[in-house]
Amino acid sequence: KRTTGPAAVAGLLSGFLLSVFFNGSAVSVFGHDTWLYTAFPNSKGVYEIPFLINMGLSFGLTVLLMVGISLAGPKLNPKGLELDKGMFRLKPATLTGIVILVLTLMAMYAKFW
Repeated sequence: KRTTGPAAVAGLLSGFLLSVFFNGSAVSVFGHDTWLYTAFPNSKGVYEIPFLINMGLSFGLTVLLMVGISLAGPKLNPKGLELDKGMFRLKPATLTGIVILVLTLMAMYAKFW
C-alpha cells in the first residue's frame, strides 16, 4: 500500500524493457561472461542468458527502481487501500461454488486422463 502510482507505472515499463534488454542485447553490450550472469551459446551459436537469470535480474532492478521512486514520493498514499480481514472472507455460496468446481474438475481429470 506504500507504492505510489508513478512507481507502479515505472515498474511496469522498466520490467518489460529490462526483460527485453536482457533477453536480446545484454550479451552484446556486457559480454557473455560477467559477474551477473554467464551466457551460453544456443544451437545457432548465439549467446543468450538463461531465462531465470534474465527474469531475476529484471525483477530485482525493477523492484529497486520502484522502491526508490516510492521513497522519493509522499510518505502516505491517500489513494492507498486499507486492508482488513473481512475483505477476504468468503460467503457460503461462493465457497460451495468453489468446492463444486474443484470436484467437477477432479472428476473430469479422472475420467479423461
